[in-house]
Amino acid sequence: MKNKYDEKNVKIPRVDNISNITLINVVNDKGVEKITIYKKKDINRFLHLLKNSKRTNKESISSFPNKDKFIVIAFKTSDGGYIKHSIYEENNHIYYEEPFYGIFELNSNNKNLIDLLDMFIENYNKKDISIDMENIEQNNF
Repeated sequence: MKNKYDEKNVKIPRVDNISNITLINVVNDKGVEKITIYKKKDINRFLHLLKNSKRTNKESISSFPNKDKFIVIAFKTSDGGYIKHSIYEENNHIYYEEPFYGIFELNSNNKNLIDLLDMFIENYNKKDISIDMENIEQNNF
């Protein structure tokens, strides 16, 4: 039987299995702001951005990157659960991390992570929050 996922490609959920995507900006192990993407066309655009990434030789060895700043991507599935991945910037490159599966470099013409996410933030209300990583891990956001 052939593997459902090609090991070189990201394993993102299908758009019809996603209710929304919440992006949580994490600084020093605390969620400080979030936005939630609800529109299917924007969810599609975001997934397309992730699909166009290339696997790196870096390994993902934890649920979240060991970085001072990163963004949690929480895909809310149609069955009510969450799939959490992350995005971070390092050495002027933007990386997308799927826990324990792989780290991918995003192919983007944007200068940095902020520019990249601003494409989505402009359509949604950004909320200031103060949430510990433990609560984010337990879907309390």
